[in-house]
Amino acid sequence: ALYAGSAQAAVENFRLLDHQGSSHELYRQSDVPLLIIMGYQSNCPTAIEAAAALAQLTKDYPDLVRAWLIDPVQADTRLLLENSAAPLPVLIDPAQLASQSLSLSTTGETLLIDTSDWAVRYRTQLGKEPTTTLQLEAAITALSAHEEPADTGQRPNGTKFTYVVADEAPVYSKDIVPILQKYCLPCHVKGDVGPFAMDRHRRVKGWADMIREVILTDRMPPWHADPHYGHFKNDRRMETSEQQQLIHWIEAGAQQDEAEDPLPALATPRTSEWQLGEPDVVVAMDEPFLVPAEGVLEYKMIYAKTDFGEDKWIRGLEVLPGNRKVVHHALIFIEYPEDRKDEEPHVSGGARGFFGGFVPGVRREFFPEGTAKFIPNGATLVFQIHYVTTGTAQEDNTKIGLHFYEGTPKERMVTRAAYVADFEIPPGEVDHPVESDFEFYHPARLWAFNPHMHYRGSRVKYDLVQPDGHVETLISVPNYNFDWQTQYRLDKPIEVQRGSSIIISGAFNNASTNPYNPDHTATVHFGDQTYEEMFIGYIEYSAPLETFERMTEYRKEYRSRDRRGSSRQRPVPVGDPLTYETIKDTYWNAGDWKLRFRADNVLMVNDLIKGKYEIKDGKLLIDVVGEHFELLVIGQGLFSDGYEELDRIE
Repeated sequence: ALYAGSAQAAVENFRLLDHQGSSHELYRQSDVPLLIIMGYQSNCPTAIEAAAALAQLTKDYPDLVRAWLIDPVQADTRLLLENSAAPLPVLIDPAQLASQSLSLSTTGETLLIDTSDWAVRYRTQLGKEPTTTLQLEAAITALSAHEEPADTGQRPNGTKFTYVVADEAPVYSKDIVPILQKYCLPCHVKGDVGPFAMDRHRRVKGWADMIREVILTDRMPPWHADPHYGHFKNDRRMETSEQQQLIHWIEAGAQQDEAEDPLPALATPRTSEWQLGEPDVVVAMDEPFLVPAEGVLEYKMIYAKTDFGEDKWIRGLEVLPGNRKVVHHALIFIEYPEDRKDEEPHVSGGARGFFGGFVPGVRREFFPEGTAKFIPNGATLVFQIHYVTTGTAQEDNTKIGLHFYEGTPKERMVTRAAYVADFEIPPGEVDHPVESDFEFYHPARLWAFNPHMHYRGSRVKYDLVQPDGHVETLISVPNYNFDWQTQYRLDKPIEVQRGSSIIISGAFNNASTNPYNPDHTATVHFGDQTYEEMFIGYIEYSAPLETFERMTEYRKEYRSRDRRGSSRQRPVPVGDPLTYETIKDTYWNAGDWKLRFRADNVLMVNDLIKGKYEIKDGKLLIDVVGEHFELLVIGQGLFSDGYEELDRIE
């Protein structure tokens, strides 16, 4: 039913951001039978009028069609399109690669795509004439009834798109190798994380189709932040002209020129296992951990004592997995010596911060000049490791390499976070929103952001709210990817006033169209495992040393008051002490929290958040959302340290 010469096989997958910063991937639209894509330009009256008609059509057939506008006009900036009040998402295509793959030639040219096989079933021209919209509507009706459209569609007659055409075909040794060296070789060398080494032309040509696919879908290079917000020193985005050169070279056959292949000399294997070079000291786990062949493992807490002889400042650190097959990620925390507990930050097992870590895709750098992290003398490093099983028994000995700072820094660097734990994601939910905030009680300088979710995480944004109410978006990650947990490091630090806060908002995609979703039929809560979910927004910032000294003094005074307030008389035990058997299946009121103790040491908080509990040495020990709590067991009652009694509900 297509007009002569316009027949097209299945269209290629692609991903683009729209004019409002939302991410759209073609092959994730299978929740509707038909997808409409129309060529668009901000100053074309015909396209603007056609877009309005198309928007009305989607309202008339909400269960049948979804519609996008796509704009390959390089003069149409994001700001210009934001102000155009387009009635549909305008997918911005600055490299023009998606538009060319769709063979769009003019504004108003419209494709009707069957999402069952991604084939173009109808191609026409939308314009001012109502008949063109009526023809498209008739085609939608026919295809929804599994019939061929009655007409062959209108030929393109809108404003022609001008596609960039190179004066000369890209040359492998001169044009392509520098692009590969800049964006690909940091990972695609022997011994690094890339699944294959780009060490010769023949290897690159063999992967050419895959390279084309990952560029069109914006999977490589791995960078998921919206370029509209912030400037980051580790930005991996490929320039538009470089994308075009690489794709056009692949389309021309990915040929090698007559010059000697430069790649073998450039793709040198890594000589050191450490990205930052040999550290001053390496702290390893006390003994290797044996990972079983099968099963789902709880996070493991493994301890390593240090004895540097003095307090140390750290200018750089790197966590090195001993066995990448089984270490999904590892976070490192510091336990201060007993006589310095008042100095110890409350990081809640990762929910509110950590000292260092390894996550998929991490690339390490030294902390900015004049800043460093702190380790007190005699501290214990706690390795919190998420292990995965592989079908065979494995062994791991993860370690951390520390680079010492000479002297005393001007500012202390810390990693803190905001998090949400009381969410419930319904089955099939496409965009389930969550939000948390982090407040600054002192001036600080922001250096980096690291959002953390699991496989259902879809988008996240950090907004800085100044004391006067002014709001500035610091970073937006519209295409969050659990497999690449990038730390986004700012080009220049952002000064934050006391009383400011960062609002961290995001969403989960629990639908079947999310290809990474472990189970779209599940109701999902906060949990450690990747089939559960998390929402944590890490923030790396620095402040003068005296700021942290004041915080330590405040904690000392606060805990002193707390201890003084806890001196009331211990309650008289009533009845035999609670045991696992007698507390199981009971329900208690702890202020804003309702605690339900279940079998197998499972705790439910507010019937949403899952944790663990045990009774030991006269105490009820609770671990939930990365935090550890202790309650006193006195007879049949549960009490806080201040002997405030919890109410038993049932």
